[in-house]
Amino acid sequence: MNKRNCDHFSNIEEQLVTNSVTINQILSKPFPFLYV
Repeated sequence: MNKRNCDHFSNIEEQLVTNSVTINQILSKPFPFLYV
């Protein structure tokens, strides 16, 4: 595997981590409209 592929995969990994953090934030307030 060349370096470019490795970089690409690490970018995907970072995006997945970011997405899961965002999802966790959303899930921690599953009904945000109730808090308005």
